[in-house]
Amino acid sequence: MYNQYVTANCTKLQNSVCSDCQACSGTQYEYTACSLYSNRVCHDCSEIQCPPGTYLAGCGNGSKGTCWGFPSVLSVTPTSGCSGRSFMTRIVIRSPQIADLPGTKVFSSALNVTALSTVYDISKQIISVDIMIESDPSLMGMYSIDVILCNRIPCFRNTSFKVELMSQTVVTLIDSFPSSGYRYAYTPYIVRLSNIPSDLPARAVRMVNFPTNESIVATSVAYEASPYCSDLATITFLMPPMSSSVMLRPTIAGSVNRRASGFQLELQEFRYIAAPSVEVSSIFPTMGGVSQPVRIQIAVQNFPETNAAGNGCADIEVLFVSTTASNMTALSGQLEACQRQTASYMLGPITIDVSSPSG
Repeated sequence: MYNQYVTANCTKLQNSVCSDCQACSGTQYEYTACSLYSNRVCHDCSEIQCPPGTYLAGCGNGSKGTCWGFPSVLSVTPTSGCSGRSFMTRIVIRSPQIADLPGTKVFSSALNVTALSTVYDISKQIISVDIMIESDPSLMGMYSIDVILCNRIPCFRNTSFKVELMSQTVVTLIDSFPSSGYRYAYTPYIVRLSNIPSDLPARAVRMVNFPTNESIVATSVAYEASPYCSDLATITFLMPPMSSSVMLRPTIAGSVNRRASGFQLELQEFRYIAAPSVEVSSIFPTMGGVSQPVRIQIAVQNFPETNAAGNGCADIEVLFVSTTASNMTALSGQLEACQRQTASYMLGPITIDVSSPSG
């Protein structure tokens, strides 16, 4: 590397004349190196165009720098907390440039946030930050928190995430599922709510499906400890069989107590879909006499539950059809036993024992 370059060659009358190579400033990078006969050429860092999704770091004083990817959020746990209460959340960030162990700052225009601890995993380029969040009790909804991963301004190495503040008194929908179920079968539909009193009876909660306007009473209400503002209430409904593939828009409504005005929340849409065909997988025995009844066991696959109480066996009828060249005769068999191999309101295997007609 040259520190000087020749500006005038040596002659018979004078020595070579050399000048110091110019130095690039803090906002310049070396475009052309200093050589024996040419000066160093510097260009502004602003001329470097990084690919989309990246930023330039380390450019200046001759260095061209490197285009690094912006930090990306890998996880936030938990993503919600109670309004008016302090809670801690942990954010895990992937940042390609953490060898210098950058300072970590957090900021929110609406919340009081404090970075408690920062753990760096240089080999995996991962930063974990524990953040204490405090809020006013009047705040509810989604709020953004900025995470700044450097000590200088401007800082391009930053990212943000959102947390949800939930009321300690207002009934709040956590989730509802599933989004679909088979036609001709009862399907359990689960709704999870917070801020529901533990003595709420199932009969006090109803779900109305649009556009059919059918009202369904909850079959059960269960409670469990949760990270939300109160114990989590899991409410179960049974979506009734439907003859066509339609989309329903459920709404849940109920009264928390006699003094309260109640609550009404829209739930996830539910679609009825065509079910796999019911198939007979085995029959034993396949022949018998007609002088006395023969007990026959029939195994069926994809049999729907047609009874809301989970006792669809009561709806099963078996006909024995005899076909000759001249006529067709149908005789009823006697149902002896019926057993589902799995406890489910969806589709599943079923075993049916029936006695054949005799005489």
